[in-house]
Amino acid sequence: STGGNASSQTSALAIQGLATGEIDQQNKSLFIKREMAMAEALGLVLASLSFIRTFIGNGNITGSVTVSLSLLTIIFFSV
Repeated sequence: STGGNASSQTSALAIQGLATGEIDQQNKSLFIKREMAMAEALGLVLASLSFIRTFIGNGNITGSVTVSLSLLTIIFFSV
């Protein structure tokens, strides 16, 4: 699942950063902001592509919007 992959990658980066001292009290908010920005960018790209694919596949705009918003929400909140 896309949400699982996104959260696994974020978890791995956080653990690695904590273990190496790259993430500490001073820059933890920067790390969180960067990961949230990446989640938003990834979510928007994948949501746009899923909208195009589902709209071309079935021509139903309501279904296409629903699938796209669901994917965007899953990715954003998984990170």
